[in-house]
Formats: sequence, C-alpha cells, structure tokens
Amino acid sequence: MTTDHPTDPRNQFVARHLPWLLGAAMLVVYGCTLNHWVNTLNVTQVAAASGYIWQPQLYNPLAWLAIAPFRLLPAAQIPLALNLFAAICAAATLAMLARSVALLPHDRTEKERQRERSDFAFLTGWPAWLPPVLAVALAGLQLTFWQHATSYTGELFDLLLFAFILWQLLEYRLDERPGRLTLLTIVYGAALAENWAMLAFLPVFIMALIWLQKLEFFNARFLARMAGCGLAGMLLFLLLPTVAKFSGIYSVSFWEALKPGLKMEWDVMRAITDGDTRHTLALMSLTTLLPLLIIAIRWSASFGDSSHLGAALTSNLFHLVYAVCFGVTVWVMFDPAFSPRQLSKGPPALTLYYLAALNLGYFCGYFLLVFGKRAVATRRNSRPPQLMPAGLQWLCPVVVAGTFGLAGLATAGLIYKNAPLVRQANGDVLLKYARLATQSLPPGGAILLSDSDQPGKPDPTRAYLIQALLAREGRARIYPVVDTQSLNWSPYLRFLHQRYPDKWPQIVESKAFNLVNPAGLFGLINLLSQSNTICYLNPSYGYYFEQFYQEPHGLIYRLKPLPADTLMAPPLGEPLLAENESFWAQATPAVRPAIAAALKIQQDLSAPQAQRLNNFADWLLQHLHIVNEPDPNALLAGAIYSRGLNAWGVALQRAGQLDRAAAHFQTARQFNPDNVAADINLKFNQALRKGPAATADIGNVSGEQFGKYRDWNQVLNACGPFDETSFVFQNALSLAQNGYPRQAIAAFTRVRQLAPDNLATRLWLAQLYSYARLPDPALEALHDPLTQPARYGLTAQNSTELNVLASAAHLQKNEIARGVALLETELARHPDDDTLSTVTTQAYLMRGLYTNALQVIERKLAKAPDSPQWLLGKGYASIQIHAYANAITALTRVLELQTNDATARFNRALA
Repeated sequence: MTTDHPTDPRNQFVARHLPWLLGAAMLVVYGCTLNHWVNTLNVTQVAAASGYIWQPQLYNPLAWLAIAPFRLLPAAQIPLALNLFAAICAAATLAMLARSVALLPHDRTEKERQRERSDFAFLTGWPAWLPPVLAVALAGLQLTFWQHATSYTGELFDLLLFAFILWQLLEYRLDERPGRLTLLTIVYGAALAENWAMLAFLPVFIMALIWLQKLEFFNARFLARMAGCGLAGMLLFLLLPTVAKFSGIYSVSFWEALKPGLKMEWDVMRAITDGDTRHTLALMSLTTLLPLLIIAIRWSASFGDSSHLGAALTSNLFHLVYAVCFGVTVWVMFDPAFSPRQLSKGPPALTLYYLAALNLGYFCGYFLLVFGKRAVATRRNSRPPQLMPAGLQWLCPVVVAGTFGLAGLATAGLIYKNAPLVRQANGDVLLKYARLATQSLPPGGAILLSDSDQPGKPDPTRAYLIQALLAREGRARIYPVVDTQSLNWSPYLRFLHQRYPDKWPQIVESKAFNLVNPAGLFGLINLLSQSNTICYLNPSYGYYFEQFYQEPHGLIYRLKPLPADTLMAPPLGEPLLAENESFWAQATPAVRPAIAAALKIQQDLSAPQAQRLNNFADWLLQHLHIVNEPDPNALLAGAIYSRGLNAWGVALQRAGQLDRAAAHFQTARQFNPDNVAADINLKFNQALRKGPAATADIGNVSGEQFGKYRDWNQVLNACGPFDETSFVFQNALSLAQNGYPRQAIAAFTRVRQLAPDNLATRLWLAQLYSYARLPDPALEALHDPLTQPARYGLTAQNSTELNVLASAAHLQKNEIARGVALLETELARHPDDDTLSTVTTQAYLMRGLYTNALQVIERKLAKAPDSPQWLLGKGYASIQIHAYANAITALTRVLELQTNDATARFNRALA
C-alpha cells in the first residue's frame, strides 16, 4: 500500500481527537438548552422511571437496564437526571458520527483517487476537519435530534446503538479484527430486541457484511457464528417478561408478559410490508439511505468511454449528482415536507437523520478534495489531467469557498430556526399549569382523580404532570393521583395500595387480575370520601357523579355529596364565585402569551401566504418550504385551560353571570379554537343576553357540529360541558340512557330553566325523580302540565304518560286513592292499550294492590283468554290473595301453552 504520511492517519487529530472535542462541544450546547423538568416528549419516560405507571414495562429492555440506576434517585431529581442522560447519549452518538465521517474512504471516484493517496483513502490536509464538524453540527442541531437530546425519550439511546454498529463496520474495514464483527452482531441482535424498527435496516446490515467479507460471508462457519451472535443479542428480548414474571408485583405468566413484545414485532413487520408504510419509507430513503448506497459504490475510471469528451461528461455528471445530493441532504436537515420528520407523522426517524449526516460528511469531503487538491502524479500518469479547463480553473477555489460558506450558512440557519423551538419545547408552560392546578389543592391532602387527556384514548399526561410537580415539591405522599381509566383493573388497585398504604385500602386479592365491578368502585370512592377530600383534576361526568357534584376551585374540582332531598348541586355562593374569578384573573394573563404564540404558528401553517416575514431568513425558509412548528406543550396547556374556562363559564352562566361567562367562553375559544362547546356556549350566551332562549329541540344537535370530534363523549371530554338548550337536552338524554339518572336530573333541570314549556323535559324529570324515590319533586315537575294542559299542547298520548307518571308519584307517597283514580281514568280512556295495562298492573302489584291488579288482568283475559302474560299475572296475583285454586288453574293453562316456562312451573308448585 502506498503511504505518503509518516504516521497512521487513524491517529491524526481529525480522526482521533476531533470526535471527542465535537462530542464535548455538543454536550455543552445540550447542557445550556437542557429541559430541567417534564414536557410532552419525555413525560411518559419520566413517569415510568418515577414509578407512576402501574403496568409492567415489556419493551426496550436495554433502555430499561440503562436507566435502572435512576430509579434509585428521589423522584424530584429523576426528570433532570434522565434529560442529562439523553444529552450524554446524544454527545456520544455525535462523537461516533464524527469518527465515522473521518473514517469514510474518499476513493469512490477516479478524481478522488487521483488526489488523495493516504492510507485507507482518508481525507487529509487542513480542510479535513470540516466534514466531521459539518456532519455533527447539522445532525446535532437538527430539530428532532436537538429536542430528544435535551428531553429523555429513549430514542437517542436507540440511536446510540445504531451509531455504534455503523462505527464498528467502518473500523472493521481498517483493521479486519474478527472480534469487531462478533461484537457488532451481538449489539445488532440486542438492538433488534430493543427496537423492532431495526428490522427495516437488517437487509442493509447484511449487505454491509457481504461488502466487507466478500465471498467469505457465504462460509458456513461464518454464517453460523454471525447467526449465533445475533440470536445471543436477541435473548435480551426475554429479560423484561422474566422480570415481570418473577418480580412478585404482577400476576402474569411469562407467556402473557412475552406476548405484547411478539405482537409489537408482528405489527412492525406488517407495517413494513404495508403499502402506505413502504411508500413513506421509500420517500424518506430517497434523501437519506439512497445517497449512502451511491457513495458506497467504488466507480471505475472511464465506464468504457476513452474519449476526452466522454470522460469530461462523466466527471461533470458525478459533480452534478453529488452536488444535488449534497444540497438536498442539507435541505432535509431543515425539515421540509419530504423530510423524515414530516413524513413519519409521529416516529422521530432519528436513524435516517443520522444517515443523512453521514452523507453530508462524505459529500462535503468530496468537494473539498476534488476541487481543493491537485491531482497527484504517478508512474502511470506523470502529468495528471486538470479538473477544469485552463479558463475555468478559478471555479475550483469558488467551489471550496462555497462548501465552507454552505456549511456556515446551514449551521447558522439551523440555530436560527431550531433554537427558539427547542427553547419553547423545554420551557415552563406545563410547569405553570401544574403549579396553577396544585395551588388550589386542600392543604391537608386529598385523593386526586384524573381522566384521559386524549378523547377516547388512555392518555394520563395530566396526571403525570401533577405527580411530577408534587414529587418536586415533596407533597406526593399526601396527594395520591389516581387514573380513573385504570381503576377497574385489580392490579392497579393493588398498585395504589402499595404506593399509598395510608391513603388507599387493599380491596382486591393479592393475585387477582380481573376487572372490578363499577358498583364496587362507586362504593370505594364513597368510602374514601368519608375520611379524605376527593378532587378531580378536570371537569368530568360518569358514575362517580351519581353520588357527588364538582365544586370548582380553579383547575381543581372537589367532590361533594349530592343533597339527598333534591339531588341537585347547591348554587354557587359569593365566596366561591370570588375565589374562582380571582384564580382565572391571575392565570389567564400568565399563560396567554405562550398559547397565543403557538396558535399563531398553527394558524400560519394553514395559511402560509398570510404569514408575516420578519427578515430575509424567514423569507428564505418559507421559499424553501420549511415550516415553523407550534409548541406542543402550549397547545396541550391551551386545551386544558380551555376546557376549564368553558366549564367555569357554564357555571357562571347558570348562576346568572352572563357578562362574566361570555368573557370566559371567549378566552376558552382563543386558547383552543377547536373547542366547539365554548363556541356554541358563547353564541347562546349572546342570545340569552338579548332575550328568552328557544325551546329545546334535539333535532338541532348533529355530529357535524362536533368539529373534529367523532361522538358525544369525545366532544365533552375534550371541550367541557354545553349550556345551549338543545345540547343540554341531548346531554340529559345521553346521561339518562347510560344509567346516570342523577346527572340527567341536573341537566333536565337546566333545560327546564331555559325552556320551561318543554313537555318532554317535565316528563323526563318526573320519571327520573320517581326512579330516585322522590315523589314530591316529580309532582312539582308535572304540576304545570297537569294544571295548564293547553300551554303544553297535551295530546291523548302524552296526557296518558303524564297521568301515569303522576300516579306513580302519588303511589310512592301512599296517596293510594289519588294514584288509582288517575290510572283507572286512563284505562277507561284507552282500554285496548296493552302497554298501559301492563304498566298499571305492575304498579298495583308493586304497591300490594292485588285486587286492583286482578281487575285489570281479568279485563284483558276476557279479550285474550289464552294470553300467557296475563295468565301468569293472574296466577301470581291470586297467590298473593290466597286464591290458590284460581292460581293453579291459570298457571296450568300457561304450562299447556308454554311447557318450558320455569316461572309458571315454580309458581304453580308454590300454589
């Protein structure tokens, strides 16, 4: 091998020392921009390390091992420690990137071979430092990389494994140590167990081994050794199921713990073969993986064309292709529409950005070498050809200067574009929310309940934020945070008892893994409320609110027992009104700027032509189709505040404070333009201030009014309550049909206030109060329709329903004569109404009026003597009045008609 350098180029500054310096420099950058707490990126990882998540961890075994020491830290220190670990992983990854770029061979084309004669075809000379610096700068300052480097998500730990594998492949090209292949194959197997997305790179990894080993790759012993090493690394896949099995915490078998990981593998394989996914991967690979494959090819000198013109065209074609690849790869780092960040729609795709950075290092070195060095004379070619004709030699220094200029501009551009976004992502928006929420907590402790933040999805982000702040302030033990969507699982109830033994009792068996009956949970919350303050972290509804109502205190809602006589929450008093108004007057100005800025960017994305451009840099970024991105933390906080503001506006509107309510609806709509409830409530508020509201008409409610939300539950969970007549009526119907009568009573009562002449509302209220054994409120709801029938437009059908409901209320009050009279009047008017006869008979039997029931039954049997229903009723009523012979006769006939009627057979035996 020809050697023009007295020392091994691997030991020179660029290859040996510069990678460490670059890694240290980027570690300083990440340290200065580090996220010191929690945001939407790292909240789940912080929750897992802090012990907030009750489910066993079954994925990412290597990351689980790496962060195991962090679990020993106090919970208040875990977020910062994890984020610092992410920064260290990022710095180590970039150091490996710089070393890998320095090891790239610059002998792919004839022009490079004519100019670089060093050992291993390393780039030498004073400009050799630029390619590693450029690769590290653009990769490290790329938005996705920077964000994950300052907030621990586990993604950079996975990328560290990927970078290590590529680095070892390049090192093996130089020293051919068999141990390197063994090590990197074991690491690749472990990386597969850690992140099944590595499956997508398995063909590329095999191609790299074939490229390095040539025919030796197909040696049976070599293949067996590589397969064994890979499988040895993949054994790590069994670690977490084993831990879950033998930890004694979770009642799961090894197979049950293993299945989720296998399902994940299967889902990844299916995703890779899916048409849409393959199309997306192909698009992302065009600008990241394809250039790497191009530079891996060692091109011949002439491609069979011996003419000077053909050689010149071939050479210039290489320059053009490489220039396009160089420019597009730089462009990709700015996240245009075709970048991995934009195309992946969720996954960070950091491995593709890493490959793009590797390409950048090579292309930068190519132009510095080809245009910055003279060809070296050899024995075969004593006078090497010039790169450019004599009149165009001035282009060479221009290209070199342009390469330096592009590197500087790209680095400055990334800092300009991404530094504000990283600062926003690592800002204090969510910390402010958690502080505002917890400032209203009862001082002596409370049990905090929280629902999902994502409609229809289990997403306890809000609960994790509150837990992280309480841990930071040392108050976590007295404020247990409970995820209501997990409460029906026995393991979660055990987890709560183990975590908060003084606050949460043990109510399930130690090995139970079944679902818990909602009635049992209702009883548990009721029991806990007798010795603890129960609070909700968000306005909500459901079976807990059949016993309690929510008393607002800023962003916290205390659960108070409903009055037994009315089942209605008491009106808001002046102290409560003043407290909440003071809270929102303090909170709204403090959080508005960040939310408004994020929403402004979101609005600009939908109308880029209206975006205000501050300077030439903004103009250039826009024309390169590089879009700004809103702060996801601010958008999440805006949605949370919007829901709370809308709920408080509804409370004010129902208290008659229409002007104040309108202001809060307006702010709620500003904080979350998708809050359709706030929008509808604001419009209705304007109508209320003008005059009486329209009557309820459920036909006015349609799914088209829900915006991006699919159903009623989603819109309520995301936006908060409605206070427009039609929507409140629809909500009341939904609550009644789903088995929440007490909440339905409150909703129908509000409809009655807004539309006092709506008959359906009065009928529903009477029915629900009767169901709750409160006859006086039921009769009060029916009083006006009974005394003013013309006002309510009574017909024969609804008049009957009205009298039946009134009769039920009188019977509950033991006003037997009045109740019987109403029923008999309706039976006389509608003798052929089977439903009325059935309802009347059941009412008589429930009140012990068996003789009255028999009279109705006999009238029906006179018209239908072989009706099993009425014969069975006659048998039962006859038994109650001791007319056993009549009962036996009726029940025998039932059995003749229906030989398998068990009820009739039992009652006949009883008679």
